[in-house]
Amino acid sequence: MLNSNNFDIPVITIDGPSGAGKGTIASNLSSLFGWNLLNSGYIYRSTAFLAKKNSVPISEESKVLEIVREANFEFRISSNGTKVICEEEDITDKISDEYYGSLASKIAINKKLRSELVEKQRSFIKPPGLIAEGRDMGTVIFPNAQLKVFITAGVEERANRRCNQLKEMGITVKISHLIDEILARDERDRNRLESPLVPHFDSVLIDSTCLSVGEVIGLVKNLARKRFEKIDN
Repeated sequence: MLNSNNFDIPVITIDGPSGAGKGTIASNLSSLFGWNLLNSGYIYRSTAFLAKKNSVPISEESKVLEIVREANFEFRISSNGTKVICEEEDITDKISDEYYGSLASKIAINKKLRSELVEKQRSFIKPPGLIAEGRDMGTVIFPNAQLKVFITAGVEERANRRCNQLKEMGITVKISHLIDEILARDERDRNRLESPLVPHFDSVLIDSTCLSVGEVIGLVKNLARKRFEKIDN
């Protein structure tokens, strides 16, 4: 359950489909404001990674639940973006593989696993504030967030962005393959019974297809200035 003591801590949620740029936007805003960061997708990918590492199939719900309860996740902003630290290990590059993205999507449709991960994510609310990005941050995890943003982009643009990101990690993939994966994941995320991918009714919608990272950051920063008195960056 949400802790009423956390309602005074400012929260900005950034939701949207895979490849829309929300991760980059969130990490930049976290660094700019000096706020805590939560990357929901990385938590699901990290869970999938730990399950694989411990030779636990995703279908073995009780064992995966044990992994979730015992796991410790942390996000650190570096010059190269967001670093995912799990059990004191930097697993950022490992979980960037779409294999873990696929497993993460399967974990997300499991009601018990999802419920456990909801509480894990809500524990990230700490002063001075939180930037939370994912697919249901504004609708389910932080419905009381003072500012909710939903970022989207065309599927081809999202595939190109993902391709460039993977190339920087030394991973080569075909655009057509990425498009198919993104479309399949969008379909699963939109139609899942638990927390489907939809904007909250009071979310601000931003189509980033033809916008630069800087332009999107500027838009969100201006929105934040209007909602929060203590932001002056």
